[in-house]
Amino acid sequence: MLYGCSVQGSYHGINQDASLLWQQSDLCALVVADGLGSRPRSADGAQALCSVVRAMAEREAFLWDDQMATAARIHAGWLRRLQELQIAPRDAYTTCLIALLRGHTAYIFRLGDGFIGMRADGVTRLSFDVKEECFFNETDCLAEDFLPACWSLDSWTYASLDGLVLCTDGVDIFCEGCSQEASYARFVESFVAAYAEKDVDVLAAEVPVWLRAWRSVDDRTLVCWLKEGGLRR
Repeated sequence: MLYGCSVQGSYHGINQDASLLWQQSDLCALVVADGLGSRPRSADGAQALCSVVRAMAEREAFLWDDQMATAARIHAGWLRRLQELQIAPRDAYTTCLIALLRGHTAYIFRLGDGFIGMRADGVTRLSFDVKEECFFNETDCLAEDFLPACWSLDSWTYASLDGLVLCTDGVDIFCEGCSQEASYARFVESFVAAYAEKDVDVLAAEVPVWLRAWRSVDDRTLVCWLKEGGLRR
């Protein structure tokens, strides 16, 4: 089951986040992108990323044995899309969080903040930008140059997948007394436990409510894949 929700924050006039949920045959693509608020066309930059990943998924253009080469293709496609839109890259910076599900592997691509979390086989896996002393004002992003060192790539194999969650950094889920990693893990585990057994209509009724009530003033976007028919016990 796929589900996504985005709630506009309060400190600017438009939602600068974008997301993608795409599935066909044995390939599923989930994307969230957070346009940098300091850039005038960042919402377009975030949307451009989603359109590029969708086009690559439709063409099966991912290089499964070389994730960095795939990241380079994503970046090049993003630049081409901006050129088509006549948008300068410097005006459209965006973070990039992508999870591709194929077979029994989740291929993870992350550039910048926000987080990706997976619950599978009784284990929680995370990809996130470690923040020292909770400072969130700087992040890596899609920009003019492809910088391999800034990308965080991973491949998570599993026998039974319960849930996968991607969130932009507006979903600020730090718990008092917990580390950043523990806070993210608690959120992923609680979210999957709460919704993997539910109909998508339940998510549509409940998730926007608590996302709107979130303490963050930033845009808040969440997309997920959830196992249908109950959790693996």
